[in-house]
Amino acid sequence: MAIRNHRLTTHLVDMETSVLIVSFEASPIGSTSAGSWVTGAHVNVYLMAGDDEGAVSEALREAKAAGWVVASECSVTEVGAHSFAAGSEGLAHYKQCLTDGVVVVVHTWRNEH
Repeated sequence: MAIRNHRLTTHLVDMETSVLIVSFEASPIGSTSAGSWVTGAHVNVYLMAGDDEGAVSEALREAKAAGWVVASECSVTEVGAHSFAAGSEGLAHYKQCLTDGVVVVVHTWRNEH
């Protein structure tokens, strides 16, 4: 599987913990908890992982456990708290990842076809 890497070219601020975000489009496995109208999603998995390949493997396991299968190339982005605006959802997901080790964010859609 191809992995697009978006590692920061600058070093994260000292004492700041970096988190990897694995992003991809996904299709539901069977019916989802959101209902049968859901036909796809954009998934962001925030996680504490050492390298891109490990992050992608873990993200795909987490997505599958949540009822999703990857339907596109995965991209990996390294982030720190400074990467997000104060009070943003992204910052909340980042902070939750520091506590839980992984956060799966699923934005669903329905095809009109």
